[in-house]
Amino acid sequence: MAGEDAKNQQPQQAIVSKRSAWPSAERDDDPPSGHTPGSVFLDKRLAKRNGLARMERDPANIPWRFLGGLFLLTLVLYFAGFYGVEHIRSRKGPWVVTFDAESAHPTMTIRQPALGIDGFQVVFKNSNTNGLTSGVVQFDNPKLNAQPMDKTPESSQELKQKAFPVPFGECIYQDLMILPGVVTMNLLGHEIELMPSTLVIDKNEVPWSTAGAQVTLEPHPKK
Repeated sequence: MAGEDAKNQQPQQAIVSKRSAWPSAERDDDPPSGHTPGSVFLDKRLAKRNGLARMERDPANIPWRFLGGLFLLTLVLYFAGFYGVEHIRSRKGPWVVTFDAESAHPTMTIRQPALGIDGFQVVFKNSNTNGLTSGVVQFDNPKLNAQPMDKTPESSQELKQKAFPVPFGECIYQDLMILPGVVTMNLLGHEIELMPSTLVIDKNEVPWSTAGAQVTLEPHPKK
């Protein structure tokens, strides 16, 4: 009997020794050492609450920062675009025309330094000088001949420009979208158009490179 009991105890001791040799592993749901189940549950609730609070704060902060940055970027692009376009529009400067009614013959002197035009003269020979005045006109204000849309028989909606006075006559048209642009005037019975590429007098082109930089006009014969 004693021998049989000894045989039965040996396997049991071996099983116990094998179990004790295995590394002990705590389950994920087991409370850490030094924590009671109640304190672990409380820690989880606090962590969850802090996570929700962080989720509630972050979306509120990120959109405001994003919108603020987007607004500043839009503002910078707006001013950069506005001043960039304005610089392109005005970088060459306007036509500057000097009207001299006190010389022997009424004379207009045209200047546009950016185009290399400096002192081109148009002399109105034998023109009536009664009531003529001298002066300098700088064509840089598109509002001088602006006029609202007007309906005409030729077009249901045609933009017309109103003439405004200048020495020796009137300006009947100007396109100042990009300076110096195009300016058309009726002066002492002649139509004179200033264009960057050429000078046009009574529908005839006169190159800016004309010898002597001067053109003399005679009055039109009376019909």
